[in-house]
Amino acid sequence: MKARPKTAHGVDFRSTTEANFAAYLEGRKPGNHRWYYEPVKFQLVGRGKSGVAYTPDFMVVDEDRISFYEVKGSWRARGASSTRKSLKMAAALYPMFYWYGVNPVKKGWHIEEFVP
Repeated sequence: MKARPKTAHGVDFRSTTEANFAAYLEGRKPGNHRWYYEPVKFQLVGRGKSGVAYTPDFMVVDEDRISFYEVKGSWRARGASSTRKSLKMAAALYPMFYWYGVNPVKKGWHIEEFVP
């Protein structure tokens, strides 16, 4: 099933699941954190057309850390396994950041941390 785009919080998301996760981020306890949608592309392997790049769905900047989140409706969906590999590789190559895979569950979100 193809994801349905959705506009929320003034941002055009690629899927309703991503828009819902943005609402979750907006509702987090007050503090000095900001989120950004697909703001950065990480080079994982090689360069140019033969290289592999990865763009996480969200970057969250808190007072003392920067975290990246990859949001999937299901990690069993087509293409999710290659995204999961890219997420693991990014965590290994850029250990100064925090990396998470996210998918919706009945009451909220399942958030899995990827550590190098």
